[in-house]
Amino acid sequence: MRISHLLTAIATAVTIAGSLLTPAAASAPARVDSGWSGLADTSTCVWRMTDLPVPSGYSTAEARGHAGTGKVVGTAWRTDHREGVLWSEGIPTVLPQPRSTAGSNYPRAINAAGVIAGYWVGNDGTTSAWRYQNGRYQFLPGNGTQTSVPTSINDNGDIAGFSQYMAGGAKTYAVMWRTDRPDSLVNLGEGYSEGIDDSRRVVLSTGLMVDGDGREVMRFQDGQPLDYRGDRIVGYTGSSSPYTIVEWGVDGKIVQQIPGGVPSEVNSSGVIVGTRTGGSKSVWRDGGTEDLTSPVPTGLNLLGITDDGAVISDYRSSGGTRSGIWRRSC
Repeated sequence: MRISHLLTAIATAVTIAGSLLTPAAASAPARVDSGWSGLADTSTCVWRMTDLPVPSGYSTAEARGHAGTGKVVGTAWRTDHREGVLWSEGIPTVLPQPRSTAGSNYPRAINAAGVIAGYWVGNDGTTSAWRYQNGRYQFLPGNGTQTSVPTSINDNGDIAGFSQYMAGGAKTYAVMWRTDRPDSLVNLGEGYSEGIDDSRRVVLSTGLMVDGDGREVMRFQDGQPLDYRGDRIVGYTGSSSPYTIVEWGVDGKIVQQIPGGVPSEVNSSGVIVGTRTGGSKSVWRDGGTEDLTSPVPTGLNLLGITDDGAVISDYRSSGGTRSGIWRRSC
C-alpha cells in the first residue's frame, strides 16, 4: 500500500532528526485525459467519517498502514513514547514493544494475513526494522549503518522499504526483505520503493520496476510513480504545481492522465485518493473529483484507499491528531 514517502519521512524525521523527503520533479510535459471533467456532482453523495478509537490509557492514535478497513496499523502516544496499534474491524489492540529498552514503535504496513512490518526507534538513536507475525517479532538486517524503514508488504510477507541517512544529503536506496532470505537484505538501487506485488516486483520512485534480486524489469514512460497496488501504478508528472496524476499499466505505458493533483494511493478498481491543486484531500472516480470533508482529513501519516472505496487517514481534533475511516454514501 502505500504510500507517498513524504509522509514516512515526516514521521521518521520527528524521532531521528531527519530531513523532509519531497518527490523529485518530473520534467515531462503533462498530457490531460479529456475524460476527466473536474469536480463531480456530489449533491446526493456524502462522505462520513468513523473514528478509529484511541486505546484506553493513550492520548492520541494515528493510522499509518492498512490491508482494508478490517486491518489498520498505526501508533498511539503514551506519556513520552509511541507504541504500535492494530485495529481489527475498528477495535484497537496495542502491540507489545519489540525491545525492552526505552523507545518508540512504528508499524507501517500490514497484509491480508495480518503480518505487520515496521520499525523501532530507541531513545539511544538506534533503529531496527522488523516483521511481526503470530505474536513474535523478527528483526530485519539493515543496510550498513543507514536507517532502514519498511513501507509495504505483499501477501507472502515479503517487505519493501527504503534505507537512508536521515541527515547529510546521502543517497536513499530502495530495499527488500524476502521471506525466503530472512537474514539478508536486497538493495534494489537508488530511490524509494513505492509498492511490491506477490511476485516480488517492486516499483521504484526513479521510474523503474525491479524484480526480487534488484534486476530491472522495465522503465515507466514519463513521470514519477508513487503507489503500486495490484496491477495499478499511479504517480505524477510536472516540474511544478499544478501537477498531473498519471496511471501506468504494468508494461510501463501511460494509461491515463488526470489534471490538477498528486495521488497518494490507488485501489484495485482504479479509484485514486490524493491531494488536489489547492490542498484539498480528494478522491478521483468515475471521471470526476470529490473533496473529502466532515472532517477534512490531513493526510499527515496516511491517505489511503481500500478496494471497497473507503478512505483511511488522519484529522485534527481538539486533543491532537487522530485517525478515521471515510465512507461514501449516495
